[in-house]
Amino acid sequence: MIKIHGIEIDDFTGQYLRTALWSSTVVLPVAFEDLVDGCMDVPEDHPLHSISEDNSFDEHFDVTDFTVKAICKAITDCTKFQEDNADDLLDEDSERAGHDFWLTRNGHGAGFWDGDYEESKGNRLTAACEAYGELHVWTDVWGFLYFE
Repeated sequence: MIKIHGIEIDDFTGQYLRTALWSSTVVLPVAFEDLVDGCMDVPEDHPLHSISEDNSFDEHFDVTDFTVKAICKAITDCTKFQEDNADDLLDEDSERAGHDFWLTRNGHGAGFWDGDYEESKGNRLTAACEAYGELHVWTDVWGFLYFE
């Protein structure tokens, strides 16, 4: 269990959020550097001052940079997925499963289906991910991360 913004996060969801950062690359809006340097009131050591296109989010951010709304979205999706697939997740490592939930729902080249799970279990978990659709990490102009 970890706490982010005072919200308790289970191991599955914590790893899901870390995997979202690790596997997602930054896409910067036009004139972002001018915005950071000229208009934003963020400390000089804030990750936004060193961010560059195509870096993974985990090079500049950590899970505490997600908005409360994004964390609540992650908790909702992760909790529902765990409840709906409790039998298949029962004997699995929860952090690995959280990692694979993010990867599978977003169509990455790894996840529940790639052979680390018993085949029929991996197939069921992969199929269960389809209902969630893809989700992407974005940064707002204040340096907070959200899902869209």
